[in-house]
Amino acid sequence: MDDITRLFASYDRGTISRRHLLQALGLAAVGMPLARAFGQADQVILAAVFRSSLPESERLDATQLVDDLQASGKQARHIPDIDTIVDTVVREHRPGDVVVLMSNGGFGGIHGKLLNALNESPRTAHS
Repeated sequence: MDDITRLFASYDRGTISRRHLLQALGLAAVGMPLARAFGQADQVILAAVFRSSLPESERLDATQLVDDLQASGKQARHIPDIDTIVDTVVREHRPGDVVVLMSNGGFGGIHGKLLNALNESPRTAHS
């Protein structure tokens, strides 16, 4: 994939993102599915939990996950607001970049917002 410049991965931490199932294992744990999901990403953006009935103590800690990803050499950020994620990707993307949005739901409407913003961006090469 020589024509791909960078891979942006953005993850919507839904209600299945239980701290004790994912984070407690640590990124060094063999078979850590969340860490592997970001394995090829050049940029990782974690969104906020939009609706969760889980107690705060059971939710995935985005700040800790970002710290762990950065410690493993990944460029990672926690950006809670969908519009700010869209603005960030539009501002930082380069022609050839690939953006992957991972979610088990609507992800705050980011799919349409990002496509519209990229189509309107003067930085996006139109063919």
